[in-house]
Amino acid sequence: QELDMDMTDFGDVQELKRDYDLKYKLWSGLLEWSQLIVSWKKSQFLEINVEDISKQVDKYFRIAGQTSSEYRDSEVPILLKSRVEEMKYTLPVVVALKDPSLKEDRHWPKIYDILGVTINLEDPELTLDALCEMKVGDKREEIGEISLKAQKEAELEASFALVHNTWKETEF
Repeated sequence: QELDMDMTDFGDVQELKRDYDLKYKLWSGLLEWSQLIVSWKKSQFLEINVEDISKQVDKYFRIAGQTSSEYRDSEVPILLKSRVEEMKYTLPVVVALKDPSLKEDRHWPKIYDILGVTINLEDPELTLDALCEMKVGDKREEIGEISLKAQKEAELEASFALVHNTWKETEF
């Protein structure tokens, strides 16, 4: 105004920047997710960091949700969401299989029956990709139940040991 000129309206610039930022987030999210999946699927079972994967799943699931509501006609957010959901679907089984409460003689035979195959957790060929190929996600409820029972049994055993030791030390 001091130059005696009309001010240019840049109202659309903010909207364009917001749209650009969201699209960048979507496309970079899809790229990053693809790279993470390749890395994770090569990981040997015992080296899988479930906590890290879980955080990343949550992060990219949020990105897919934010962008899918904004870009309803685009298939890219749907693609990202479906890829993230695949891992989200499999992750609870990985958590259950890594449960230290599972006993070789009590719980693992039941898991082998459910999977239809005996697995060696220390086998370098047992990767996240191998588990996905076994479609362990389809068996997450059954394996999760066994893991939960194992945890409850471990709690009972610990309580029993505590009571046993207390009685052992008690003099009458």
